[in-house]
Amino acid sequence: MYGSIEALEVEGAEAEFHATSAAGSHLVRWMLGHESSLPGAVVSSLRPDDVFLDGGPNLGQYSYVSTNRMATGKVASVEPYPPNARQL
Repeated sequence: MYGSIEALEVEGAEAEFHATSAAGSHLVRWMLGHESSLPGAVVSSLRPDDVFLDGGPNLGQYSYVSTNRMATGKVASVEPYPPNARQL
């Protein structure tokens, strides 16, 4: 669906992804569906003051839920693909 909002909740941390096209919406749903268990493993290992480096974050699903999980920690995302980098 064009302009859809897909939500991800992992270990009490939440993130929303806003798709701006039908293709983007499909990609968001696919990414969240195919990597549903891995973000939980990553997020549950974070402490409130950790530093999390997300290399090649694509949609940023790990970056966003990690940001919401850490009270004083820092998240850095390095995305080499310009269209994805603009969306982060």
